[in-house]
Amino acid sequence: MELLEAVNTVLPCLGEHVITRIETSKHPTVDLIVAAIERQRKSLLLDGWWFNDTVQTIPVNTDGRIAVPLDTLVARGIDCDVVNRGGFFVDLANNTYYFTRPIKVRILTNWEFNELPEAAALAVTYLAGIEVFNADLGADNALSVMQSYANNNLALLRQENLRSRRYNARTNARKSSSLRTWR
Repeated sequence: MELLEAVNTVLPCLGEHVITRIETSKHPTVDLIVAAIERQRKSLLLDGWWFNDTVQTIPVNTDGRIAVPLDTLVARGIDCDVVNRGGFFVDLANNTYYFTRPIKVRILTNWEFNELPEAAALAVTYLAGIEVFNADLGADNALSVMQSYANNNLALLRQENLRSRRYNARTNARKSSSLRTWR
C-alpha cells in the first residue's frame, strides 16, 4: 500500500476531501495523518512479526567492533548482552565496544510503510486514523468503525504471522514462549 492511498483512506473518515499528492499538500490534516502513520508503523514493527524478526550471527569487523545492521529497530543478544550505541554494539558484560568473536542476535528490522504486508499497512492506516480522529474530533461513531477495521486487519496480520512462523503446539512450545519476551 502506498502512503498516498493510506492518507486518502483516512481523510474521508475525518470528513475531508482526498488529495492527489502528499508532498505538495498544504492540508494540515495530511501532516497529522502522515506523522500518525509513522508512529503507528514503528509501534507495530516493535511487536516483531515474521517479516521483520530475524536471528543473525554478526562477525567482528577488522577494527574489533561489530556494526549494527542498517534499519535495526531493536537488537537483543542471544549468546551475549549487547546494546546498540552509535551504530555499533556494546558488550555490556565487559563494558566495551570490542569483541573477540561473532555474536548471535535477534533483530527487529525497520520497514518503510510501502514495504509492509497489506494487512499490516491497513492496520497502521486505521490505527493512525483513530489517533488523528480522536485528537481532532473526540469520540464518535466513526471512531468505532475505524477501530473495527483496525481490529480486523490486526487479526489478519496475526493469522499470517502464525502461518508464516509455522507455530505448532508440539514442536514450537519453547519457541513461542521465548517470543513473548518481545512484548
